[in-house]
Amino acid sequence: MEIVFDYPENMTKSQALVRRSNKLISWLKRDEYAIYVDENSVVELKKLIKCIIRALEQSINPEDWREFLLLFQESRKYLIFEQGRDPEMYAEAVNALISGLESYRGYVEDNL
Repeated sequence: MEIVFDYPENMTKSQALVRRSNKLISWLKRDEYAIYVDENSVVELKKLIKCIIRALEQSINPEDWREFLLLFQESRKYLIFEQGRDPEMYAEAVNALISGLESYRGYVEDNL
């Protein structure tokens, strides 16, 4: 999976990072990520989590980034679940990712 972001040249860093956050949130709301179908859903969501981390990891101060990195990594814990709880825990992972991205976006808006 490759993330491609096309930004206008005159966009500020803050605007670009907010736009990137919004795009990632919109991806998480797509049926392909928002709805658990089978074990492949988990595989694809884990890939997206890695992409989210790579897309944002060097965007802000490393000390502040650590807080967000932990949020994104924590969302993976929801993807380790027992049989029968798959859709519920999967939805929790997606919600945790969206919440983490919204927090990140708020940080960028307030601090950059």
